[in-house]
Amino acid sequence: MEAIQRYVDETLGDSSSNLCYEVNAEQSFARQAPGIRETPLINV
Repeated sequence: MEAIQRYVDETLGDSSSNLCYEVNAEQSFARQAPGIRETPLINV
């Protein structure tokens, strides 16, 4: 998480204020919310 926060801060600088925080993966979801079309997976 700290690496992501650092990257975002360095990339966006003063143009944005961002807050990164950890989430409980068991309570999060890995699929799109209902009503939002998923992007098809592309095999590379």
